[in-house]
Amino acid sequence: MFINMDYAEKLKQFNGTLKYNLEHKFLCSLIGNGKLKILDYGCGLGASVLKINAYTNHAAHGFDVEDYNPEFSYLKPYEFDTYDVIYFMHSIAHIQYLDVTLKKIKVFLKPGGRIIVVTPNRDWVEENKNDSYKPDPTVIKHFNQSELIDLFESCGFTIEQSGQFGQVSGIVNERIYLVAKWAQ
Repeated sequence: MFINMDYAEKLKQFNGTLKYNLEHKFLCSLIGNGKLKILDYGCGLGASVLKINAYTNHAAHGFDVEDYNPEFSYLKPYEFDTYDVIYFMHSIAHIQYLDVTLKKIKVFLKPGGRIIVVTPNRDWVEENKNDSYKPDPTVIKHFNQSELIDLFESCGFTIEQSGQFGQVSGIVNERIYLVAKWAQ
């Protein structure tokens, strides 16, 4: 499916799928309403940021380690402000020192701010591997629900909500999510 494509092209194709659009709708339901300042940490091409800014009252910004989209305005770490919501949509699995990153980004959360994660469920991924499955070489680690909760709690966050959604295989769903607050 995504074999022999550069990473930006892979992201572009995924961002155009029905599955991505449904996941983005789900993410927006977790974010909620109002006029919130939001950071997409690991924003890829910036598709989610652009959708949030176009269709909500929120002010979303994006950060990634590479500028995959020359037409998108990426934040640099020294430009970070404080945010009501910082989210990871399919990006948490690509971060090498995730515990360090989570501890560092706490300073960018406003009091009462939340972190939201939407990511593939490791249990679903393992259950659905077959001969045609080609893992993304940029993925460092997929998580299951309990691993994700343990990671955030070990970094000083309080879990407000977590669960599974999406396509079901066996007894697990394709995606997991988590909403957490920093226990200040």
